Amino acid sequence: MVFVALLYCFSVMGLAETGTITINVAYCNGNDKMQISSMFLRGNGLGLSWNNGMKMDQSSASHWSLQLQYNQTMTGRILQVKAMLMDTHWQIGNNTYIQLNGGIQSVELYPWFFNTQGDVTVWKENLFSPQLKNFRGVALYLPPSYKENTCKQYSKVLVMQDGNNVFDLQCPSCCPNGCWQSEQTINALINEGAMEEVIVVGVFNTPARLSEYTYCQDPEFPQYPAKADQYIEFLEQTVLPALEQDVRLAVDYNKGILGSSLGGLLSCYAAWKRPQVWQTVGCMSSSFWWNNEDYAHILLKNGTASPLPGQDSVKIYLDSGTEGSGKDDMVETITVRSDLEKIGKTIGNSLFYYLDVGGSHNEQSWGKRFWKPMVSLYPNPIL
Repeated sequence: MVFVALLYCFSVMGLAETGTITINVAYCNGNDKMQISSMFLRGNGLGLSWNNGMKMDQSSASHWSLQLQYNQTMTGRILQVKAMLMDTHWQIGNNTYIQLNGGIQSVELYPWFFNTQGDVTVWKENLFSPQLKNFRGVALYLPPSYKENTCKQYSKVLVMQDGNNVFDLQCPSCCPNGCWQSEQTINALINEGAMEEVIVVGVFNTPARLSEYTYCQDPEFPQYPAKADQYIEFLEQTVLPALEQDVRLAVDYNKGILGSSLGGLLSCYAAWKRPQVWQTVGCMSSSFWWNNEDYAHILLKNGTASPLPGQDSVKIYLDSGTEGSGKDDMVETITVRSDLEKIGKTIGNSLFYYLDVGGSHNEQSWGKRFWKPMVSLYPNPIL
């Protein structure tokens, strides 16, 4: 009996010293003509290498898995892996980073192997807003994997203001002062492994832009009553539900909002007033001058305001140029950055700031530095 008890204890101790990770790959090939015979995994540890793939076990026509064990002394280390189709076609984009937790662990991968370009379309030509009683177009960017791996659901959505300027589209109201060509920037960053995939919704502006993008009245512009709250409700109650009907989204997907100029002011306002909705925010060359710097002085109370619940997890990106009238609100943007730091945001963690030396208040400057908010707000995650 003593021998059996000791054997049991040693067995339990041995199990406790071993971590197990199961890596699952789901690949629902959008190209029906291609026959998928096998899936392999390459990586930098646990018996994996970058030179030769380890064959995965197939459980269905579109699902594979591989179980690996390791000594618990490796707990906390980062394992890098990449799927390989038939051990000949590399997964596109970044390596997948997995932190070993020392216990029983399972991760899901949704790779793609062929498409390098996302798709941009005018998704809605005349979407009606019950909140604002008007119509507008809406553009949609779907990332490279969307059509190739139909198993994948997407966890990040970015809503961009002035959506008729951000993509290289042909439409009557598109790019009157130049396009950002954001789809080219995002495609390149994804293929280089510099950012994760994100679905982007470009909401067109209207003649009521100055009202829709401002949350308070500026006495210098009495003809533009503030309608930002109604506009944000339009995004939340009309645009996003329509997107959820048409696009494969994860149930708890992260909602981001980004804009420039007054669109940047609007985006920062949405993040401050509705942090439980808008968790990822980009405010480029924001018009923080509006209404005598109301955003810094009234909303943020010069860094003494109490944030609403959920604000701690909101990531905010701020930037400006240095040229042109008012130096592109450089000073006002630095003031907002300082106020947010006083409230509890930390640079490089929940707050990101970039000064575009030589940048101006125009589409060309915003498009040229659009890579910066993307890599700041959408870095590749560690699973």
